Amino acid sequence: MRLTGIIDYAMDNFLCVRGFASMLELSEISKADEKIQRGLKMEQNIKVIIESEQAFDDDTLINAPSFGENYFLTRQIVKHVDLSDYPFLKMFIAENKFTYFVEVIKLLLEHDLIKRDEEGVHSVLAALKEIEDALRAATIVDAPNDLAVRQMSF
Repeated sequence: MRLTGIIDYAMDNFLCVRGFASMLELSEISKADEKIQRGLKMEQNIKVIIESEQAFDDDTLINAPSFGENYFLTRQIVKHVDLSDYPFLKMFIAENKFTYFVEVIKLLLEHDLIKRDEEGVHSVLAALKEIEDALRAATIVDAPNDLAVRQMSF
């Protein structure tokens, strides 16, 4: 196996060597040490995709078969959503915010309930305020974490 690499400084400003090899070759010899390394949860993966605009630009999100317009619109929405402004909604989605928006937006797009542009983003943002108000009015104080609030009115 032939490795190539570069000498670089990591985020903590320590010197490291970054090596590169074919993924096929690496997969044949690599095993994760389960005591040290664990896979990312789906929420963590989606968060990285949505927040990493340099690695996953808008065109990639829209056109790549692994993603789609729901990922792109989620990126636009989460830029405007601070869950501290939605304390009741936060109880339901805080731990899975990115997954929640990707899946809800996917459903809304599949059923043509929102537009695929900035107007669609504003529709979702307005609906979030309505959902927060409805939850506040219902005075939901203690709810299970796995309960999903999926009904949005448009």
